[in-house]
Amino acid sequence: MDTFVTVAIVAGFGGLFLVGGWAVHGLWRAVIREDRPVLMHRVLERQGLSADRLVCATDIEQAAAAARRCVVCRDRELCLAWLERDGKAGYEQFCPNADFIARVTAEAAG
Repeated sequence: MDTFVTVAIVAGFGGLFLVGGWAVHGLWRAVIREDRPVLMHRVLERQGLSADRLVCATDIEQAAAAARRCVVCRDRELCLAWLERDGKAGYEQFCPNADFIARVTAEAAG
């Protein structure tokens, strides 16, 4: 009987591990997807900044957090439409990184 209980416990933990791994994998694919590239670099370029200037102008952790916000942004279609137009202004109304972009732009200018 002890062997049966041990096997059942091990199988149960193995099943939990597999289900947990499957759930994490599904969440990862839903949040960080290859078909959702980071658009923030295009917004920064529109403001006159390149990616190499971004690294010099700010903390890498802040830039990474901004990139994560960009990837999961719910206003992606607004951003794409804004990028199709000319001009530097307007992204501030929908972009979750508007404050970050303004700060980086000001740091690079001054």
